[in-house]
Amino acid sequence: MKKLFLLLVAMATFNANAALISVTTDKAVYNVGDSVTATVSISDLFDANSVQTLFSAYTTMFTFDASLLELITGSTMSLSPYGPDLGPFPAEPFFTPSEFGNNVGVMSSSINFNPASQLGRNTIGLFTVNFIANAIGDSVLTLGVSTISDPLNPFAPPTMVSTQNASFSVAQVPAPSTGILAALALAGLALSRRRANV
Repeated sequence: MKKLFLLLVAMATFNANAALISVTTDKAVYNVGDSVTATVSISDLFDANSVQTLFSAYTTMFTFDASLLELITGSTMSLSPYGPDLGPFPAEPFFTPSEFGNNVGVMSSSINFNPASQLGRNTIGLFTVNFIANAIGDSVLTLGVSTISDPLNPFAPPTMVSTQNASFSVAQVPAPSTGILAALALAGLALSRRRANV
């Protein structure tokens, strides 16, 4: 009962204006062939009066350059923004790729009316997704319109929140040094000569 009361007090003011949905990557520079992990999170959930914004649903979308990155099918993993799956609304996001010319969009949305596990958390992970870096260049994962919904008023229109993009570079796989190759060749010759003498 006390937990329910705290949840209702925390949700009394739905102030999503300060909230921020961002996408980040695990590194700033990748080599061709590397796996790129993108993480989408929501943060800044406390306002200046220390009132927390809780949410019962989110929708977000980001685009990526399909000439540089290849989406790994089935790599999406929910970070359980609502805590354990309590049904009937699962915590897993719907994840729908769609194409826009050279860019591919990834839209994710999820709903769950039990955000009690969000209490006291200023940053909450939404989901991760993996790509393969296929070409050299600079890339940006660009977030589009992102919204969250009020747990106390689930039928109200969702509230737009601010977004933050992620940028990174894909470099060529570094070639082995010629000095290292020469040393390996000499070691191979010495080994083969030693075997011939035995």
